[in-house]
Amino acid sequence: MAEAHQAVAFSFQITHNGLEVDFDHEVLSSIWHSGTHSIIKHCQRHWHDLVAGLYPLQPYTLALFIFASLILKNVGLDPSFGLIAFIDHHVPLEYLAPSLALYLSCVLYGFLAWIGLILFIRYSLKILFLYKAWMYEPRGKISVTTRIWMALVQLLKGHNPRLCSYQGSLPNLPVPKLEDTLRRFLLTVRPILNDEQYSELEKLAAEFQQGVGKRMQRYLRLKSWWATNYVTDWWEEYVYLRGRIPVMVNSNFYVMVSCHVLPMPANFKYGLWYH
Repeated sequence: MAEAHQAVAFSFQITHNGLEVDFDHEVLSSIWHSGTHSIIKHCQRHWHDLVAGLYPLQPYTLALFIFASLILKNVGLDPSFGLIAFIDHHVPLEYLAPSLALYLSCVLYGFLAWIGLILFIRYSLKILFLYKAWMYEPRGKISVTTRIWMALVQLLKGHNPRLCSYQGSLPNLPVPKLEDTLRRFLLTVRPILNDEQYSELEKLAAEFQQGVGKRMQRYLRLKSWWATNYVTDWWEEYVYLRGRIPVMVNSNFYVMVSCHVLPMPANFKYGLWYH
């Protein structure tokens, strides 16, 4: 109980002399520093998410776009090819002075141009990352196509990337064909079924392919267009969170297989199984 009383930062008691209030300044100072540290880490996390979301451009480049559009417009050049005048004409800024409305139109154009360049670079990288022929080329021999691809990626990739900076530039996970999925499924279950069971499963797979499978495949392809990875949320929810079976044995099978394939001491196997 003494330790519990010492841990209390604020306490009061009523005596015959009145109300007595006791503050533990050391504990209150520790709480204050803990709260400020949490706020700073929270702001840093949001700033990291913002910078990663805007990559490969940096946030300060927005000021450069706006400043350049204002300078070019003041010297008589139109970098927007009429878009600034279009914004000035259609955005309701009648209550402002004409010069101020023109400046606001330039600012809005600079912001739109900045966002457009970010999207252009990110989707260009997404298209470039679809190229996979470089993985199948022999060592030491790089084709002209791969050299051009490397030059374009080097040009658009930006500088000083952070964690998850390229997350928005990665291609979406492709949806395999229904025929390939069923073929691999039957190939997987063949060693554990007898001929009669396998024949029955082949019939069910054929019925699924001709029936509800086509509709589910269309839904899955629609989800792949909307989500970058159509498996992640379902896998986390139904395999890791909702499943009541042991994850290590039924999901993380690679660790279990490596125990039997790689030569290692028996005590290490038991320790790996335990953890």
